[in-house]
Amino acid sequence: MRFLRENILLKAPFSYPFLITPYCSLRITYLFLFSITTTIKS
Repeated sequence: MRFLRENILLKAPFSYPFLITPYCSLRITYLFLFSITTTIKS
């Protein structure tokens, strides 16, 4: 599951460049940081 999540996070910016707005970029960054903190806690 973790691999799938990271794969989606890595592919999303390149697969949907037209969706990259400041809001989407902030959401991706937030999800990325959230997954890192979750991995560190567990």
